[in-house]
Amino acid sequence: PGGAASGLPLFVCEFVGMTLAWTAMFYALVATQHRWLAQVPESTKSHENDRYYIARNVIGIIHAVVISAITVPAFFVLAGASEDVKFAWSSDVGTCRPPPAVVAELGEFHSFVDRAVAFAGLLFTTFTVGDLLWLLIHGLATADFVVHHLAFLAAGLVLRLHCSLPYNASMLLAMEVSTPFLNYMLFFRHRGAAYKAKVNVAGVAFVLLYVVFRLGINTYGAVMLVMRGRSVMPGVPEWQGGVLLAA
Repeated sequence: PGGAASGLPLFVCEFVGMTLAWTAMFYALVATQHRWLAQVPESTKSHENDRYYIARNVIGIIHAVVISAITVPAFFVLAGASEDVKFAWSSDVGTCRPPPAVVAELGEFHSFVDRAVAFAGLLFTTFTVGDLLWLLIHGLATADFVVHHLAFLAAGLVLRLHCSLPYNASMLLAMEVSTPFLNYMLFFRHRGAAYKAKVNVAGVAFVLLYVVFRLGINTYGAVMLVMRGRSVMPGVPEWQGGVLLAA
């Protein structure tokens, strides 16, 4: 492990700024629904016509597409990289850029990929904070939803605050690739026969991607992390490593 962490003020500014940006987007979707939802029939389930439920569904798709566009390619790049790249870390929590000597060893491209995963992690974590707050405020959060979000928030903060485990982080974040299809299916399944075929296609795509990324790749990542343990988490306090393994 290197020296003390730096870049914390930048991280805090990024964290607050991104959380506010997600929140602004959420309420913009709420406020403009009469425009972009005008041609969509109402659901036969009353709760699916709630404007906050609808906005959350749509912003969830936007968030998942952005995260997946970064982390799915990153996962495949890192899968063929060296151990030093897969388990690189940085003490600069503002940018997650390794020291120049480490960048020279890893290569600029792989260093960029690691930082891209860190950026996606910050997007994910700030969305999770906002999502939890919005749905608690508007009465849409269930107990399992809260537990799920708190677990992912804990894991996200441990990974991002220590700029560590980019390979494992890419696996965790790439799970979002199935979310757009799930949200599409949930949104349109009760809005008429015109959407039946598309809903069925989305359902099949969701199941396939869920099996590959959430059950397959994510399980592989979890087993790998358990087997390697502390050796790939330099600078991470033992109790935080335990939180990550538990989450």
